[in-house]
Parts: sequence; C-alpha cells; structure tokens
Amino acid sequence: MQRMIDSGLLKLFPELEDENYWNMWANRVVELRQPFKTPRDNCYTSQTDVRQAISIAESCFGGCWVIPMAAMILSLKPRKENDSVIVDGFAAMFTGE
Repeated sequence: MQRMIDSGLLKLFPELEDENYWNMWANRVVELRQPFKTPRDNCYTSQTDVRQAISIAESCFGGCWVIPMAAMILSLKPRKENDSVIVDGFAAMFTGE
C-alpha cells in the first residue's frame, strides 16, 4: 500500500488521504463508492488520471498485472460506461503488447 501511495495514489484520489480513515480503508472505499448508485453520465476522467493509474500499476505490480490493477485503481471513482478517455488511454499504452 505504501508503494501505491509513494507512486501517487493519494494525488489521484485525495479522498483517501484523510488519516482518520486509514485504519479502515475498505470501509472508506465503500463510503466513497456511494455515488456509484446514481447515474454516471457526468463523471469526468482525464488523460492524466489514466496515465497516473497505469503508472501506479506498473511501478507497484508490473507484468501481467498492470492492466487489471490500473482498471481497479480507476474504479475507485465512478466513471462513464465505455469512457473513451480510458479506452483510448489503455489502447495508446498497450496496443501491440
């Protein structure tokens, strides 16, 4: 977990930075996912978010785990279904591999 923090997890998800929740991060993630219960058409993902998630996954997990871990990192916030920014970001980084 510390490697993920050192790689920029809290920059990507500052909501996780509150030290009052560190001893119960699983509960905090569940709490932060409450917006998932509402329509997600107004959710915005930047190219920087995608690159940061991939970078965290590469530096902390590597190999065959990069794509699934980057996807899981991005899933900490609500995202639009079939978000073209995410799809294009993954395609740009992993096409041909």
